Amino acid sequence: MSQTLPSFAYSILSTFRYVGQTENVRNILLRNAIFSFFVVVVPALAPVLLLKELRLDASSLGLVFASMGVGSVLSAIFAIPWLRSRFSTGALMMIAQVTLAGVYLLMAMVHHCLYCLVPMALAGASWTLAASELWVIAQRAIPNSMRGRISALMMVLSQGAMTLGAIIWGLTAELAGTRLTLLTAAFLFLIAAILGAILLFRIFRNSDIIEDKAPSLSA
Repeated sequence: MSQTLPSFAYSILSTFRYVGQTENVRNILLRNAIFSFFVVVVPALAPVLLLKELRLDASSLGLVFASMGVGSVLSAIFAIPWLRSRFSTGALMMIAQVTLAGVYLLMAMVHHCLYCLVPMALAGASWTLAASELWVIAQRAIPNSMRGRISALMMVLSQGAMTLGAIIWGLTAELAGTRLTLLTAAFLFLIAAILGAILLFRIFRNSDIIEDKAPSLSA
């Protein structure tokens, strides 16, 4: 027990040291956090839009979110394998993020429950596609000796970014209105997608750490 805490602390410090030394992994973690910050717009603002502005009841709200789940499942079973056989990872990420930005635009313009079903299904499909591609990119770049720790850090950063994003988007919707916030999120997400594509290009260009080539942790 006396050695557990120091060992745990060393493990955490070595993980942060590795991330600080490795540009590829640092870029992947940054892109994952940015994506999480923007994708949380869907669960954060959709209930506000549907319940307060469209005046839906609980069953209709459940139907809309069920369509999101259906889109996610169908995407994982049918769309993602087909797309991966035809497009690169960078192209898939761009497709997913542009689609999500388009979903935000559609959500800002809808005035009836039925018109929400298709955008939410697209949101579920795009979220699944982008999240799976980000995870694949990360696993290819992380060396075997650091895989568990970096994966855990990636999940922590993702959840933290979603928490921060939910707070910021919720406050913005309260101050500026839900529809204007959705339009703003769509515009910023497009910019983030372009910057993310540049980061992804750098990741693949400098992908010399795909195998277990971690910087020395004893340094």
